[in-house]
Amino acid sequence: MLGLLTIWLGWSAAKEAYKKYQVKKEIDKLSQEILNLEQKNSNLVSLIDSFQDPDVVELEAKRRLNLKKQGEEVAVILRDKNDEPQNIVQQDEIDSFEAKLIEQDASQSNVLKWWRYITGY
Repeated sequence: MLGLLTIWLGWSAAKEAYKKYQVKKEIDKLSQEILNLEQKNSNLVSLIDSFQDPDVVELEAKRRLNLKKQGEEVAVILRDKNDEPQNIVQQDEIDSFEAKLIEQDASQSNVLKWWRYITGY
């Protein structure tokens, strides 16, 4: 009888420990989601603040909507399709550079990556 009671208590304790683990895992997941949403919110607030400046609004209107001010002249430069592009990096050079960055990034510790992210170095 005492053995059954011990097994039942052990089983109950194990179930509770597993439930506690699941709840902690869910809390960690939700905390990470909160951090991500706060970061997105911060980015949106800074974007909204930047659009309070009329110069930024004008620049975005020109860039995205191809608008121009009254009296402003626009020059369009067309390229000949047969011309070779000048000073353009080839795709294989970009791929090798990206591979070097990935390799360099993989060799760094997580603490160093965070330090460089935070300090900008």
